[in-house]
This record gives sequence, C-alpha cells and structure tokens, in this order.
Amino acid sequence: MPKAKGISRKWKLQLSVARSKRRIAKRNFHVGGESNKEENTESCPAAITCGVPSVTTSLPLLSEPDDNESFTEHLLKSNIRKHKLRQRQRSSNVEDIDVSTDVSSVDTCLSDLELDNLPVSEPVPFISRLSRHDVLSVTFADTDGEKENEVPEATPASETPVVTPMNSATKRVSYPSPAVEVCHDEYVVIKKKSFEQVVIKNCPDCLSKKVKVEFTKRHLETFVTVECEECEVKCDEEPHTVHELNGFTCLSVYGEMLRGGGYSSFSRANALKTFPVLNSHLYQQYAENITKLAIEKCEKILEQSRNIVRDEYGKLGQMPNEVGILPVNVTYDGTCHTRGHDSNLGLGVAIDAETKLVLDYFVLSKYCSRCSVLKTLLDKKKITQIKYDTERVKHSPKCAKNYSGTSDNMEVEAAKILWPRSLDYNMRFDVMVSDGDTATFTNLKNMNNGDGPYPGVKVTKEECINHFSKRLKHRLGQLVKNAYSEKLLESGKKGKQFSLRGKDSLTDATIHKLASYFVNNIRKHMNADVKSMRNGVLASLYHCISTDEKPQHHLCPVGADSWCFHQRATSNNETPPSHNTMEVRLRLEPEDEAAVKKIYEELTSEEMMLCLKGCTQITNKSLHQLVGTYCPKTIYKVKRDLDFASAVAVSEYNAGYEKSCLDTSFGLKRSSVTQQKLRQLDARMQLPQGHQRKRIVKDTSYVPGGY
Repeated sequence: MPKAKGISRKWKLQLSVARSKRRIAKRNFHVGGESNKEENTESCPAAITCGVPSVTTSLPLLSEPDDNESFTEHLLKSNIRKHKLRQRQRSSNVEDIDVSTDVSSVDTCLSDLELDNLPVSEPVPFISRLSRHDVLSVTFADTDGEKENEVPEATPASETPVVTPMNSATKRVSYPSPAVEVCHDEYVVIKKKSFEQVVIKNCPDCLSKKVKVEFTKRHLETFVTVECEECEVKCDEEPHTVHELNGFTCLSVYGEMLRGGGYSSFSRANALKTFPVLNSHLYQQYAENITKLAIEKCEKILEQSRNIVRDEYGKLGQMPNEVGILPVNVTYDGTCHTRGHDSNLGLGVAIDAETKLVLDYFVLSKYCSRCSVLKTLLDKKKITQIKYDTERVKHSPKCAKNYSGTSDNMEVEAAKILWPRSLDYNMRFDVMVSDGDTATFTNLKNMNNGDGPYPGVKVTKEECINHFSKRLKHRLGQLVKNAYSEKLLESGKKGKQFSLRGKDSLTDATIHKLASYFVNNIRKHMNADVKSMRNGVLASLYHCISTDEKPQHHLCPVGADSWCFHQRATSNNETPPSHNTMEVRLRLEPEDEAAVKKIYEELTSEEMMLCLKGCTQITNKSLHQLVGTYCPKTIYKVKRDLDFASAVAVSEYNAGYEKSCLDTSFGLKRSSVTQQKLRQLDARMQLPQGHQRKRIVKDTSYVPGGY
C-alpha cells in the first residue's frame, strides 16, 4: 500500500507563519489609530502606568512577504528578529530594571534589532517580571486625568543605583512594617513599701509633703529615694545584692534557666515586658553566680542524703567497717546532652539502690569555647605562640574542658571518677546495678593494674531486670527473623515463608507478654534461692506451650491460690478447662519449640540468676529526664548549663522543690505565692506515678517531712 503524502515544506512554512500571527495577536496590546485609542480610554476609567507614559501602544505584527521574498526567507527573518529580542530580554537583569525608559531609547533598541521596516504605531519598552521586593512608581489616574494617590517617582535611568542581590534573611525582614505608635514609658519593679511612700508623698519623720522622689535602677529592679526639703531627711532603700548582683535580677535569670532558655529568650521576654534588657556579658555573670549557688545547695543536700543512707543501712543491720567505710549498692547510668554519639557534654549518676537517693554525680565536657577561640586565633596567626600560652595559663582555672576522648566513653570515664571519690565521704560502691553494657564494669575492674577502684575489694555487677527482659525480646525477635524457608511465588520468584509468625506463634504482642512474665517472676522470687527463681521464670514458658494433649504445668505453683488455671482445677478436684482458652498460647513446631527453650535456659543459667536481684535503673532514667527539662537536648548548651541542670535536678530529686529552691539565696524573702506553688509540686511528687497528673488541692498547712 503506498504511503500517504505528507505536508509539503511550503505549507509547513505557511502554517508556521499563521500560528505566529495568531500568537502575537493574542498579546494584550492595542493596535489601531486614534479612534481605537479613544475607545480604549473610555473603556478604562483608570489607567495604571509603571514608570512609562500612559499612552496607547501597539506591537509590531508580521507583514506579508514581498514578491521577491520566499516564505522561507520571510520566516527565518522573523525568527531571527524574535531570537534577538528574546536574547536582549534575557540579558537584562531583573534587579536592574529601568522603569523610566523613554520612547527614544526604545526606538534605539528596536533599530538595533532591525525592526525599522515593520509598521509600528508606538513602540513598547520591555519590562521584565518584577520581584516582590522591587519598587515601582505607580500613578493612579481618573478619567479627568487628575491624580488621586501618587507614589514618589522612581529614579531616572541615568541615576539608577546598582542594586545588590538580597539574601534570604534580608528578604524576610524587607516587608513594609505597619505604622506603630511607640510609647517611651516602661514598667518598673518596685517593692510595695516603697510604692506606698511614693503614693503618699509624705516625709516619714515630719509628715511634710515637700518631698523629692528619685528612682534608681539597678539592672531590672527600681529603688526609691525620698528626700524631705524641710527636715532634710533622706530615706533610701539599699539594693538587695548577692555578690554585687541584684536580687530580683537573679530571680529573673534563675527562672529563665529553669525554663531551659538562654540569653536570647531572656532578653526577648524582658523587651516584651518593657523591662531593661541586660547585655550578654552581664547575663553570663548572673548565670555563673546562680550556677555556683545551685552547686553549693546541691552539695549540702547530698551530704544530708548520705547521712540518711547510713541510717537506713544501720536499720538493715549493715554497719560501716572498722575504718568507717560503708559498703552500699548503687545503680549507675550515664547520659549525653545530645542524641547520638557526638555529644560534647556527658553526665554520670550513682543512686543508692535501697533508698533511691542520689549519692554522687559528675559532669564531663570535651569542649571549651574560650580555648577554641584562642586556637583559631593562633592558627590564623593573629596572636603569637607566647601570647597563646599566656592566655591559656590565665584561662586554665575557668576552662570548661575536663575530658578528652570519645562521646561513647563518657559514661565509663565518669564511673572511674565516682568510684574512687566515694571514699571521700566514707562510702564504697561494692555492687553496681547497670544495663547489659559491660564496658563500664570492665574498665572499673581494670583500674589500679587489675585491682579495681578499691584495692583488695572486688566490685560486683548486677543486671537491671528491665534490660534483661529487653535481651529476651531481642533474642526471640532474632529467632523469628531467621526462622524462614524459601518458597516459589506465583510470579516465579523466590520468597520467604516465616514459620514463627502468625496466630498462636511468636508475634510482637506474644513476645511482649513473655518478657513481662519474665520480669514479674524474677521480682516474686528475688528473695529466694537461684533454683526457685529459675523455676519461676521457666514456668511461664512451659505454661504457654502447654496443650490439652501435652500439659506442661509441672513448674507452675501448686494450690488453690495458684495463678495457673490447671493447678487450681487440679487442687479443687475439677476438670481443667481447655488450653485453647488461654490468653497467651504457643503452638510451635518441635524444632522451633526447642530453640525457644534454649534461649530461656541460657538466660536463666545460674550465672545469670546470680546477677538478678530485682533492681532496675528506672530511677536513673527518671533523673535523666528531669535534667533534660532544665537542659534540653535540642538547644545548644555549654558545661555551665549542664552543671546547673544537674545540680537543680539532683537537689529536687533528693529533697523536693521547696528545700531546693534558690530564691532565698539571692537576698530575698520567699513570697507566699512561691511557697504555695512549691508545696503543691512536692505533694504531686509524692503521689504514685499514675496519680501525678491529678489536680492537687491547695493546702497551705502542708509541710513535707524529711525527704
């Protein structure tokens, strides 16, 4: 079959010319004479001009080809013309738009593009698409030609300044701000007694009304001076200072530090309250002074806590040795300031396992801002080596860097400091309860050439039962992940068929239940021998894999009060119900069942059971969360911030909110509002964990006793 003839080249060119004419005709420009111009003016009551004369313009259209000119030459000529025009448009910068271009410059532009031979009624200057930050001169004109609103005219083309590119921050703040009336008054913080003297305006001695009142500001607080003109008595109030710092300002900075904020949020909050804004250097002085007071308060509370621990161990019959050293059991855990393995700050805390009181803590830092600045100046050769060494010697007492190593090793380094330091307050950490990570315990044993932190006395390790249950979850999860067989799918590809997934198998919910049974049985038998603890743990497994054909309840407790339904029915001479009614039941293949039993036997070995005493690290996790509220992990902090957060958190954890508050350390008296709030927080802290969110009834007569 012969092929259909295509469109000839001549018709293609004619079609292209027709499309070009239609495309140009669609542009929103007026083409015509004076009559059309008048009609356009009448139809548009308001004409808007952007830096160009408000005249009717037209766009040059494509003309018909000459007799001696072919369609191809005519089309190429128009394409070259359009290409040059587009090239001129692209070369013009959007930021450097000359909105006041006159007609003569446009004529020159069009003549350069070889467009003089086309019929042009009035040329139109090219204006690129404007950005939102470009300013144009816009005139709103009515039908009579009168100007209603006029914006200042733009800069002429000859005087147009070069506009530099704007970054994103400059663009964000470059929006026009509304007109706001500014008031120069500001709020002041003044005592009630001083305010009464100002209101009465009487001399306290001669009751004369001819008094002169002066206000003196010291940082954030305002003090009043009343001077009598008759008796010349001057009554002034001295500022409450602590180490040459204002007491109320200390209280304000202390509140900001409890929020986990810094100088930026503090200065912004003061500006919104119309309080004076402190400079950064003065704020740092306040923060350092408050941190020192918090550490001093924490040391006093820690000493009282250690005395309470000695009394509690005495009640249990455990007394100090002949040297006066008391062996105690502690739970130890460390944390980093930021998530991940690249934190510059770390914390290690040792908590007594019996009384749940913090005995000691240590903060590590591997970064110092001042040392970093000096090192940078030395590398850039802005200071000499002699100057660098001199500054380092001056800065060494205040250097924040006390650790050089990796972030992962901070927990180990803190333990190597806390264990020998316990002898300073006549205690010895003989037993350490920690998670499954053995790095800390291994490094403690290797201290002093293998003698440990206390030469002649070995430190033992106990496992946290919560982490031990996590180990069971991990082992069972790995078993489910690896127990699969390959099968051929319908598509012809090979797939995996897991044998331990599905109903009555090792699902996530079933594994979670088994781990909870594991922990509960350890807690029930933690005062018994190792064999009873092991049998109690294995009883939960054999109970779940029992069936009607093969019951395995030989390890379950016997009696009418047993938690096992089979043993209860047997004790009451009743027929046991079906095993299919159990909440957790396992129906496994023989090889899978043997693999699960092997995991339980390894975790319940005698060596493992000796390390389980029912202790957990939940107290350490709770303290770490409290530290995180005062030193958030999402905000950049330095060692001083973590020192403050750790000292405040330890004080509140041991003694409560009322006894650990620092408001009385600033030379101020505690207000009734503060006292009531602190007592409410103490009452909420003493409630059980599930009831802490309930509303606390206000009771001003409540006084927490002891710790």
